[in-house]
Order: sequence, then structure tokens, then C-alpha cells
Amino acid sequence: MDEIVFDVTNNALKETVLQDMMHSGIFGWCNCRLLTIDSLEKEEYLVLSGLDSNGNSVSQETLKKMLGLNIVSEKFGVSLDASQKDKLDEAVNTNIEKTKQLSNNRNATFIQEEIDKIDSYNADKILPLEKELKSLDEDIKRLTKESMTEADLQRSLLLQEEVQKLSKARTQKRIQLFALQDELEQRRAELIAKLKARLSAVCNIDDLFLFKWRLT
Repeated sequence: MDEIVFDVTNNALKETVLQDMMHSGIFGWCNCRLLTIDSLEKEEYLVLSGLDSNGNSVSQETLKKMLGLNIVSEKFGVSLDASQKDKLDEAVNTNIEKTKQLSNNRNATFIQEEIDKIDSYNADKILPLEKELKSLDEDIKRLTKESMTEADLQRSLLLQEEVQKLSKARTQKRIQLFALQDELEQRRAELIAKLKARLSAVCNIDDLFLFKWRLT
């Protein structure tokens, strides 16, 4: 394992947390792993985990800032004792689980958005068309009954023509409804496939690097 000394003193951004750690003589260790999740799509996360010389975890944000500093020196062949390794491994596992949860939340939000789109599609397109068909059915039934009881032949003919006109309109509406329903079912099928992909997510973790750090 390497030991890397980072330059805090000459950093133009004057990171308060890193400066406090430097003045306190705190050093520590940093581990970086690549978390790959194959679910709805392939997701890759760099998971930084740290432990300081007091046995406290170091946040990913602080480690990112540290890695942005200039390197003063580097030394090879530094060891990590068992107790320190156990604490660092615990921090690594915690951060990986947190990252997995972030991925789950992200996918859950995506799935909910898809569900909302389906609900909106149903409410905006299918339900109004079903209401139109119901109204046409009622009009056709009413006019048909009226034509059958109409004594005036001319009036009866006009009613039958209106029934024919409404029947053609109803047929077109039904064709339109069937097409919309097919599209809705296709969207539902795609959503189910996405949910299955989420449930069968495969995670892979690669250990990228581990080093001891000091600040100057």
C-alpha cells in the first residue's frame, strides 16, 4: 500500500475540514471501489471510503476534496493493521449499501414516473373516449326506438339515417379505442419488464485502490 502526502497549505480553496485535520495531525486511509449495478440500465458508482487515525469514518465529500489536492510526496510499502482494516471495511460496506439505496431510490422514482404516465394516458385519452362511446350507444338506442314508433315515414327515414351516421361514428371510435388500449397494454408490458429487471439487479464490486494519506 502507498502513503500519499497531500498539500493542504497551498490549496487556493482553503478547505476548512482538511485544514483542521492537518493542524490536528490526523492521517488516515482511503479505499475506492467501483460499484456496478445492472438493472434498468448499467450504473457505475465510484465509492470512496475513509478512516482517520482516530478511528472515525471520513466522508466521501471530504475524500473527493482531498483527491483534488496536489501530491507532495508518495511512499511505497505501508501496511494496515487488522483492527484498522476491520474498521475501514465496515466503512466501505456502509457506503456501498448507501450507494445501492441511492440507486434503488433513483429507479423507484423512474418507475413511479412511468406509472404516472400510464395513469395520465388512461385518464386523458381512453376514459374520455369510453364516455363518448357510451353517449353514442345511448343516442343510437334512443333514436332507434324513436324511429320504430314514428308514424311519419319521412321522419322515420331521417331518424334511421341519423342512426346510421352515429353507428359509423361509433365504429370509428371503437377502432380508435382499441388502438389506444393496445398502446396502453404495450406500455404496461414495458413497465413490467422494467420492474422485473429491477428485481433481478446484479451488483459487482471492484477494488480500485487503497492508500494511506497524510496532510501538510
